[in-house]
Order: sequence, then structure tokens, then C-alpha cells
Amino acid sequence: MGSNRRYAETLQRRRLNREAERAALVPDSLTEDERGAEVHRGSPVPVRAWVTFAGQPVRVLATAIEWTDVAIHVVWPGLGDEGRDAWVWIGAVERIEP
Repeated sequence: MGSNRRYAETLQRRRLNREAERAALVPDSLTEDERGAEVHRGSPVPVRAWVTFAGQPVRVLATAIEWTDVAIHVVWPGLGDEGRDAWVWIGAVERIEP
């Protein structure tokens, strides 16, 4: 009995496509030099934040979890069970009032 080569190729293509999609969904994040080393933590705060993906800005509903004098670390739900996070400039974040 032979193998179904086309089926195996389809599975491999799907796997590679998923990997490429995950890589494309990685947000741009500030470096430690850009954000500063002194990080403050407090209670999580709901925010709207502008995050860039490969240079394209996208507004996300997120939670601010820590900050520096010039940047905020935000987290938000991603596809499936994967959460996303990024350090963004403080001016890219707006607090959501309850």
C-alpha cells in the first residue's frame, strides 16, 4: 500500500503557514534601552493601546501591567490560548474609564 504524498504535503504546508502567521502576529516592542530599566508595577489597568505589527499600527484593548517613565507594558488576548504583549510609548496608551 502506498502513501498519500499529497496529504503529507498539505499537512506540511498548513504547519508552515501557521508558523508564518504566528511570526507575522508578533508585535513590535520597545527595547530595554528605549523603555528604561526602572520598571514600576501596580494593579492592572484596562487600556486602549496602539501596537505595531511589522510597522503597521493596530489599536488593541489591553491591560497595562507595568510601566517606566516613558513606556507602558501592555498585554491582550491573542489567537487561541496565546496572549500577546508589548512595550509601547506612553503616548500610545489611553486609560479606559469604567
